[in-house]
Amino acid sequence: MNFFISLGYLGLFIASFGAATVLPISSEPIFISLIIAKFNPFACLIIASIGNWLGGMINYYIGRLGKTKWIEKYLKINHS
Repeated sequence: MNFFISLGYLGLFIASFGAATVLPISSEPIFISLIIAKFNPFACLIIASIGNWLGGMINYYIGRLGKTKWIEKYLKINHS
């Protein structure tokens, strides 16, 4: 966590992006730490939102690349 905090806004972006994907990262403590460290709260909010949104879009497109046959075969879920 200290690594992300030491990067400032870039660390917040990376943590927010990672938190929105399948990575087990929590961006909230980094967000709060930067606010306490007197970083601009509005900039933190915008950067965290953009990182989170982009991470969500990556997940969406990874899901779109998935094959229904793979889901049926490996997860045993039938397409109805």
